[in-house]
Amino acid sequence: MRNFEITKLQVTTPRAIPAPVSMPKPIHEANTSQPLTGTKKEQGVIKAINFINDNYSQDLVKFKATHGDKGTITVFTDYTCPHCQELHKHLKDFLDKGYNVDYIMMPRDYNNKTVIRNMKMALCAVNPQKAVESLYSTQQLPADLQERPNCTANIQNNLNMATGFNIQGTPMLIGSSGKISSGFNSIYSSLQQLDML
Repeated sequence: MRNFEITKLQVTTPRAIPAPVSMPKPIHEANTSQPLTGTKKEQGVIKAINFINDNYSQDLVKFKATHGDKGTITVFTDYTCPHCQELHKHLKDFLDKGYNVDYIMMPRDYNNKTVIRNMKMALCAVNPQKAVESLYSTQQLPADLQERPNCTANIQNNLNMATGFNIQGTPMLIGSSGKISSGFNSIYSSLQQLDML
């Protein structure tokens, strides 16, 4: 057994380097002022979604319903994912039926720097909806992309959110009902699984 001698240790604090933001654990203990309904798990999901909307809206791409407001569907999505692309083809249908849709961009391959860069640039675009539309239709950002100054969007926040929800793949849909559905088959089946018909 070795003896270690501890000599004078100097600890320095880094200057203004922000720590990575992570979702609170467990996620159902997120602090929110929104009313809760449903089972304990669904209540926890609703609290977490409210927490995300209150604290990380810069990391979401929000699509507003064309009329009415039947609730919001939050989608963890990756524009390179075939099932996400299929869901995105029906985005207008969700909006026309009165549902808001919030995208949380989540790369399936955490090592694909191009996808991560494109997602961040889309989040930081003056018109993130247009940038995301371009990513889904062409796999590229629009040529006329303009970035917002001082954008603080961070894909790592989205990955932390996904970890908080134990999301393993995309698309993952979370309804304002607190229900969660994975994959995409049709609008009807998704709304039924989310208890939002």
